[in-house]
Amino acid sequence: MKINVLLFTQTMSSLLKSSLSLQDALTVCSEVSANKHDKVFCLTLVKEINNGNLLSSSLGKYASIFSALYISLIQIGENSGTLPEVFEKLSGYLQVKKETKEKIIQSLIYPLIVLFTTLVIVLIIIFYVFPRLQDIFDAFIESSHEIVENISHIKAGFMIMGILCAILCLVGYMLFVLHKKNKKIAEKIDSVFLRLPVLGKYILVTQMHDFSFAMKLLIATHFSFTESLKLSLHVCTNVKIKTALENVYKKVELGKSIGKSFEEENVFPSYLVTWIKVAQTSGDVDSVFTQIYAYYSYENAHIISGIAVGAEPVFILLTGIIVIWVVSQFVIPIFKMMGSL
Repeated sequence: MKINVLLFTQTMSSLLKSSLSLQDALTVCSEVSANKHDKVFCLTLVKEINNGNLLSSSLGKYASIFSALYISLIQIGENSGTLPEVFEKLSGYLQVKKETKEKIIQSLIYPLIVLFTTLVIVLIIIFYVFPRLQDIFDAFIESSHEIVENISHIKAGFMIMGILCAILCLVGYMLFVLHKKNKKIAEKIDSVFLRLPVLGKYILVTQMHDFSFAMKLLIATHFSFTESLKLSLHVCTNVKIKTALENVYKKVELGKSIGKSFEEENVFPSYLVTWIKVAQTSGDVDSVFTQIYAYYSYENAHIISGIAVGAEPVFILLTGIIVIWVVSQFVIPIFKMMGSL
């Protein structure tokens, strides 16, 4: 089922702010939705709620569509009676996520098209054009030997690359399955991802952005720091970070210093740890997490801008390398052969 999550969230936010009950808001949402899937989805939720189920548990059946963060925050809104505010905050959050995704896609479309086109042309030349020139090469056996040999080597190289890509895909799929089924393996895999130069920073910033968003929203709805921390555990998708947050919660529950608990995990960035210590000292947790969320919103936007700026030259450089390689292997030897005639 294809559901427009952003449109659903924005519509529910607007309807709930107009003092409609949840059932009435979902009914109206189904009536105004232009997409038939959205209509069926809203009516299904109405039936679920009329049968005594919570909205969060009903959304949990669509875990492939709604993220853990989304469902957790809806559950928080139900428990605290702040569902309209939660939908409003989620609406803004999803809008930012959508804009971020669009920036990444737009920055990658052109270079990927250029790279794909180059690869297709190279494959056509190697596997279609040159084999049909074999008779011409055979007329100059001695001179063409180098070209024929290069063609054979490159064909073998492409086949090896294809096999390696297939193996990598298989390994990736196996790791994905193990990640889903085994928490210890998932933690190790996610720990490796966090140590990668560029990807690791992006994952950490994204996770801290989601975590600080949840904490900011929870504390604003008058949950204590400990309660907010417990409820925010599910918003992080990286198992290593989630486990670290669980450890922090257990330590804080036992009466240990909040700042010290975060610091001891050696996972969280120094900026987060420093400001949590400030919150512990000042007691102004609300404004501190507003500051943390603003910082990671900026960091997230900065990284996306870096990806958008850096992606094109990287792919163009890769394309250039492929073209130079083809020229050195085919074009130059052919000109040498022609020049020797």
